[in-house]
Amino acid sequence: MDKNNKVLLSIFLALTALVGGAMALILDAFVRIPDFTQMRSKIVVPIKLADKTWVDREMGPKTASWVGAKQISNPMFMAVIASEDTSFYSHQGIDFHELQESIKKDWEEKRWARGASTLTQQVVKNVFLSREKSLWRKFKEMVWAREIEKVLSKTEILTFYLNMAEWGPSLYGIKEASFHYFGISPSEISPKQAAFLAMLLPSPIKFHSYFVKKELTPYARSRVGKILRVMNRMGFIDEEQYSLALTEKLWGVTGELPAFKEGGVEPEEDSDAGLLLDVLKEPSPQKLQAPLQEEKTMDYSEPTQEESLAPDVFSEPNPEKNPNP
Repeated sequence: MDKNNKVLLSIFLALTALVGGAMALILDAFVRIPDFTQMRSKIVVPIKLADKTWVDREMGPKTASWVGAKQISNPMFMAVIASEDTSFYSHQGIDFHELQESIKKDWEEKRWARGASTLTQQVVKNVFLSREKSLWRKFKEMVWAREIEKVLSKTEILTFYLNMAEWGPSLYGIKEASFHYFGISPSEISPKQAAFLAMLLPSPIKFHSYFVKKELTPYARSRVGKILRVMNRMGFIDEEQYSLALTEKLWGVTGELPAFKEGGVEPEEDSDAGLLLDVLKEPSPQKLQAPLQEEKTMDYSEPTQEESLAPDVFSEPNPEKNPNP
């Protein structure tokens, strides 16, 4: 065999190995799917503490720190949807519209400029995948996001997210967050408090300074106001609730927020706030869809007397309500 043929053969074998390896990885993503039903009892989730060390924590309805859906105020659910994933009730794990927009923006700016992960993808990533940033991990995240929605209800996924999310330095779960920031239980969180907590999510450690100072900067005020406006537009809160939320005080010191003006100029990001992906875009008309109706129960442990008497605070918006202004 002459030299040129040897080169061609080497290239062919390399390409075959590459394609074969890629096919094996793809097959692995579809075959080795996690047992998502573990999340209905308890599962170990790695969390990062304030000193940057990683520890394992058990999360799920069978753990002492768990807060069930009926023990979390409706505004808290809706604020997270309004700020993180406005299509949560209409997609099946992946928001293809946001994914397309994200790829377009990243390509234009030649960097990771915009995130497109749904709440479902965030749960899958934090519970079942490593923290490495790779296309392979992202592929598995997308495949498993669609699979988990075949097993768990939207309420189960959203409630797990609220119990899993990081809300500040070593603060994990909505139970710790509501007590730390406002000295109340998750069931007592108001629309404005919910909007504030949802505003923290992209960078909870850096944005914790707003609580320490008991003051919202113009940037933070704008973001909280925008989340409230999206909640109003999506039918999660009515005009009266929206107006009351704008005037409500946080910690008794921070007063009125200006009503969000569409097309207005948003204040520049605080210099000490760090990088914040623009996760809160005014949703396009096709994304402002009424949530799908589904079963609301998700607690598989025996309810306490307090839980059994709790009202079903997790009620979805009226499907007939027009979310447009």
